Amino acid sequence: KQWYQRRVRGDPPAWDSDRMYPEIIEEEGVWGAFGLHPHNAPQWCKAIQKNLVKAVSHPKCVAWGEMGLDYGTRGIHEMDPDVIVAQKEAFRDQMKLALRMDKPFVIHGRGAESDAFEMMK
Repeated sequence: KQWYQRRVRGDPPAWDSDRMYPEIIEEEGVWGAFGLHPHNAPQWCKAIQKNLVKAVSHPKCVAWGEMGLDYGTRGIHEMDPDVIVAQKEAFRDQMKLALRMDKPFVIHGRGAESDAFEMMK
């Protein structure tokens, strides 16, 4: 917590893993779960995927997440269709990677529960 408060103001970058996780996760009593939050899904790319795979491979990483779908409090009809597509792609790709790495998911879902459950089938 102290490291985070000293170094990060506001939300951390979508996935700057080399800067963020190594120092934090080495703290005694700290375990990690790493993923791309749905608000950052439009940034999903091979570089972020590579950084997340590296972070999730750390021996003290216990889960993949937070990942999922977030349609906000107003629901899917108020969302930009491109953002919904980006969220679904990032969620699908992260689920596949988590399964391949034998990691449980930490799921974020708001206003999108039925789509999230359908994608997890």
